[in-house]
Amino acid sequence: MSQPTEDVARATREQAEFEERLQEATPRAFVTPVLVAINVLVFVAMVFGGAGIVKPEGEVHLRWGSNFGMITASGEWWRLFTSMFLHFGIIHLALNMAALWDFGRLAERLFGNWTFLAIYLLAGVSGSTLSLLWHPAVNSAGASGAIFGVFGMVAGYLVHKELGVPATVMKRHWGVTLPFIGYNLFIGATVPGIDNAAHVGGLIAGFVMGYALARPLDPDERTFSTGRLAALATVAAICIALAVKPLGTVSENARAELGVHEAIKSIIRDDELARSAMKDAISRLEARQIGPQAAAQRIQDGGVRRYDEANKRLSSYKLAEGSGQRDRQQALIRYTALRREAFGLLAQSFRTNDEATAEKGLALIKEGDAVVKSLEAKGR
Repeated sequence: MSQPTEDVARATREQAEFEERLQEATPRAFVTPVLVAINVLVFVAMVFGGAGIVKPEGEVHLRWGSNFGMITASGEWWRLFTSMFLHFGIIHLALNMAALWDFGRLAERLFGNWTFLAIYLLAGVSGSTLSLLWHPAVNSAGASGAIFGVFGMVAGYLVHKELGVPATVMKRHWGVTLPFIGYNLFIGATVPGIDNAAHVGGLIAGFVMGYALARPLDPDERTFSTGRLAALATVAAICIALAVKPLGTVSENARAELGVHEAIKSIIRDDELARSAMKDAISRLEARQIGPQAAAQRIQDGGVRRYDEANKRLSSYKLAEGSGQRDRQQALIRYTALRREAFGLLAQSFRTNDEATAEKGLALIKEGDAVVKSLEAKGR
């Protein structure tokens, strides 16, 4: 019965000695509490801004800097950074902050305050970048990419057996780190709404940087190896080179999607103005303020010209095959073409006083309405 007791005593002693060395290597782990405080304060400010405590409001998150591919890749690249400090509801915040508090303090003492902060932020941006590449149509936010970077950097440190982490301590941390990573990746892959791309991107970046920047805990030996720094710079350069073309493609598609999005909003205004022009022409004609030719011209200018411009604007954007906006774009191109033709026929009927032509125009208006109703039904 003495052997288990001795093993427990040794493990306890080694854990105490390891914690003492951690304390000596990094006397104050102040970055982790500051990061937690920033995330909490941003969440509170967003709640007062209408973001919602439990049920998030996506529009508010967009205003605060969430990572929405269509907007981020259109030039607002700073969202890759700001999105890691936003959270979709208090549960999302609480889970992330609990993980950051638990693992962050260990990682910060292993790597030192500023190295830890640099890896945390770069891992967060890496997670946001992979999220953008993986599903650019998703509005994403959260510290999970950076937090997976924390798990990754701890794993990268533990790989170095020569750094003097006792076997019992290493076994304990591996026993917590690996199941936590595996469980969260599994949940992210099976539960809708979880941004697993950010998890994977942050984890890989954290591991690579953690492995390259790991240093002994003894204060006199905590210097960076030139070889490891060179290896890190090489890996970073390769990752950037590999990401340039995909990001460029995403950026091109995102600009097209944003253009279609803005064009769709303008069509709503065009509809209102075209109907107003039609009503005004009929009202003035009935009041004998204008003649049929002038009424036809008002319909031509207020409807045909407006829908022709909207049709050309929508058709000019080249969306990728898998774009979520593509079906909507094609439907609205059809809709604006029908409206353009319909208003042209109505204008012609005013000039010629031809009821048959007017009926054809009204039939095309109904056909256009059916296109919009079908589109709305698919969106539900």
